[in-house]
Parts: sequence; C-alpha cells; structure tokens
Amino acid sequence: MTLVSRLTIPALIGGIIVLAATGLFSPKVHASWTHYETIAQVSGVPVARVLNVRAAPAADAELTGTIARNAFIWVENCTGAMGEDGWCLVERGGKRGWVAAQYLALHTD
Repeated sequence: MTLVSRLTIPALIGGIIVLAATGLFSPKVHASWTHYETIAQVSGVPVARVLNVRAAPAADAELTGTIARNAFIWVENCTGAMGEDGWCLVERGGKRGWVAAQYLALHTD
C-alpha cells in the first residue's frame, strides 16, 4: 500500500468530521422575530392574576416583575407574533423584560 492510499481514508474521515462540526449536515433553524415598536394591551390574563415579566424569553427565567391585567405596555419585538406562542420584549415604567406573547394584543386607537 502506498503512502497516498494510506493517507486518503484518514483524510476523508477528517473532512467528514470537519463538515459535520461546521453544521453542513445540520438542519437550518431560523428564529422568527417580529419587530413591533408599538403599544400593546395585556389581554387574556385570568381574573386576580398578573402577567409575569422575566429576565429572558423562557418560562423558567428569573421573574423580574409583574404587569396588571389590561395594562398598556411598549412592545419592542417578539419571537413570533403577539397573541401567539412565544415571547415579547416589553418596557413599562422604565423597566424591560420578557412576557408571554399570548397575553398581548395590539393596541388600536
């Protein structure tokens, strides 16, 4: 066996490993962000409950505050659309955080 033939197999295996590590064979994942920069109203929160504000877009993220039912808030963007599954980055009273998008409705005049 020649030197070239002995090095070809390891080189091919190494190339496949490099391609796999770079994600060439991985499915593409696209985050769906919706940019709003608008006012929304907290909607659909059960009676005697409040909307939780979190430090990150996840149900297990640190709780940083709450917003009352029917309150109006500023929405910067969402990981999807308001009123659906996902999270929205909001601001109210100078504080920013993430809330569940399903509890927001676009405010119309």
